[in-house]
Amino acid sequence: MTIASPRALFTVACLTLAPTPAVQRFHYAHDAILGTSLDLTFTTPDARAAERAERVALAEIERLRGVLSSYDPASEVSRLVARGTLDAPSPELVEVLRHYEAMQRASDGAYSPRVAPLTALWREAERTGTLPDAGALRTTTARIAGSAWQIDPTETAIRMLTSDPID
Repeated sequence: MTIASPRALFTVACLTLAPTPAVQRFHYAHDAILGTSLDLTFTTPDARAAERAERVALAEIERLRGVLSSYDPASEVSRLVARGTLDAPSPELVEVLRHYEAMQRASDGAYSPRVAPLTALWREAERTGTLPDAGALRTTTARIAGSAWQIDPTETAIRMLTSDPID
């Protein structure tokens, strides 16, 4: 049987008896963050700490939007698709593209980050009230099942292998 040393017992007693700061919950609601609403809740000792946490969280969301937004023509992913290449990609973009690749492999090609052409076929079908042509579905599905980009082994450049957007 292990018995705690007197020093360890004293330390535990001091920590237990030390006053703990009171914490409060602070809730922040935002609209139009990445096209949706965002609720943030922080448990902090005071409003100032919660406001700082909110600013940090919103700044990080904005930073990642600048990397990953397919709606922002200035984002890294949009520049990659528009130009066909991107030098010095951010680690976050490389990580997301690697996850896309892993999901595509794990699903045997059923998952694709390039569904826009397939979505366009189905939107047209909805508009006209007819099912998409089976041949067009096969062709489009085969087209989006392949690799869309190539990441250089040192992760210092990405090259698009298709003109399809990344969704």
